[in-house]
Amino acid sequence: MKKKFIAGALALGLIPFMGVTDVSAKPLKDQSHPMKSSWACEGTYLECGPFSEEKGDITFNYEGSTKNKIRVFVANDGNKPFEFSIYYPNGKVLQSDKELKPGKTFVKEYTVKQKGEYTFNYDSGTGESVEGFFKVVKL
Repeated sequence: MKKKFIAGALALGLIPFMGVTDVSAKPLKDQSHPMKSSWACEGTYLECGPFSEEKGDITFNYEGSTKNKIRVFVANDGNKPFEFSIYYPNGKVLQSDKELKPGKTFVKEYTVKQKGEYTFNYDSGTGESVEGFFKVVKL
């Protein structure tokens, strides 16, 4: 009778095993956050990747689409704010001087009919290097 009771209690998990821990306070080895799928440089994109200088230009070529739309993703992965702008191929402004604070992201769709080379321009404004991520896809 005693053996059947203990075996049944073990089967139901009523008697824990000695030395077995279910919960641990030990930190995980890799605590970085997984990259959002929208930030991954996978699939179809016009330009995609990180940037890390005090200022710079990233260009992408848009050859049109059925919807005449693009979606822009910008992330500030550093600890300093930066401003960015996006320019049409003819030099006119598509997105003017948007400040992006550390840890923030910017996602916006634009209707664009001009084909050609667009420019994404970023600048820390302080001469210090910034860390960010830029991706543009056509819709």
